[in-house]
Amino acid sequence: MKIRSDFVTNSSSTSYIIVLDKQFSKEEFIRKLGANKDSFAGKIISQIYDVLMKNAEDFKRDYEKYYSKEFDSFEVYLENKQNYQQATIDRVINAYKDGKTVLIGKLDSAGEVPMESYLCLEDFEINVDGIYIDGLEDGW
Repeated sequence: MKIRSDFVTNSSSTSYIIVLDKQFSKEEFIRKLGANKDSFAGKIISQIYDVLMKNAEDFKRDYEKYYSKEFDSFEVYLENKQNYQQATIDRVINAYKDGKTVLIGKLDSAGEVPMESYLCLEDFEINVDGIYIDGLEDGW
């Protein structure tokens, strides 16, 4: 559970990073996480996929569009704006160097579906065959 120590509002948000070797379908995501799409676990994983992919956008494009004038480099942006630890910064930079897709997303505790609220309030990490999702770094 994430704990906030400063002012708490009725709604909270958190961000996450997705690193992909290649684009993948919902069915492939469910299979890679070891579930059958028609099972209960498959339905839960399907909801997780929907929430994460709906709220994700290209990380570097977001930086270039909104923050490139404010921060000297993408790495400085990751450290000073996103407040990522060095290990996360290295993972993102190396993913781009390796030609991988890197997405950033934001979850809201008052989101449209309960799964978004749940993921917003919990730490999570998924690391399976070509898919890495980090929801550990940002405490709402």
